[in-house]
Amino acid sequence: MIPESPRWLMSKGRYDEAEKIIQKAGKVNKVQLPEKMINPSLVEREQTQMKLWHLFSTKEMFIRTTILLFNWIAVALMYFGVTMHAGNIGGNFYFNFFLNGIVEFPAILFVILTMDRIGRKRLQCIVMVFGGIATLLTIFSILFGGDDFTWLTTTLSLFGKVGSTAAFSVIYVMTLELYPTVLRNAALGGGSCIGRVGSMLAPYVAASGAMIDGDFSTALPLVIFGFVSTTAGLLVLLVPESQHRKLPESVQDGIKFYEAEEVESKPLDCNGEDKSFLMMSKLE
Repeated sequence: MIPESPRWLMSKGRYDEAEKIIQKAGKVNKVQLPEKMINPSLVEREQTQMKLWHLFSTKEMFIRTTILLFNWIAVALMYFGVTMHAGNIGGNFYFNFFLNGIVEFPAILFVILTMDRIGRKRLQCIVMVFGGIATLLTIFSILFGGDDFTWLTTTLSLFGKVGSTAAFSVIYVMTLELYPTVLRNAALGGGSCIGRVGSMLAPYVAASGAMIDGDFSTALPLVIFGFVSTTAGLLVLLVPESQHRKLPESVQDGIKFYEAEEVESKPLDCNGEDKSFLMMSKLE
């Protein structure tokens, strides 16, 4: 019951099917469209067979992909690791685990309210660094506070969970928007897959405190989580911002994302150059 993507249909040369979907979209949205929107002779066929390794095909793409993949790993490591470490902090294990679940609601609400206001890159940096510094600070409450400051250690670790939950929401959007159409699917699938490395490492890092004696054994996992999260959050400042910018459609468009000026959409012109892709964006 869901219509196929007109862009994909055009890339496959199925222009008549794409035309029907576009015309129907125009009627639903009460947009007056020309009788014939698609001119096959003017449509530039996209390269649709690009593979995962094309994410590293240029210097710009290599840097961007490496930073984002590291962020995927850091987010998953922090997200699952802090929860797994909840039973080692002290206090009631079940209550700590409950708190680690309930704090996800305000974290996601924060992302919904701020992402379109401050941008993807800055938001990702803020939440990753916030969560990382919070967990790094647990070293002071554990080493110098003792059992009397278990509540502070728990609170700081919860801040780490808030940061990682928010970052998990942002990293999906960043990955989708920073890659061109021909690589977007590979980027999201690759990032999500590589991020599971962090998920697999999380229980081992959470249990790493057993290798040493003393109070620092409790702080060690949180320090590792905090260091990785803070580093990933700072590195993300090196990738371009995608907010209010036209999404790239080719690898060259993706490279141009490093330019400071934002790409503004041009007025529709159905008499000259083919604007079918731009019209579809307007309909959406």
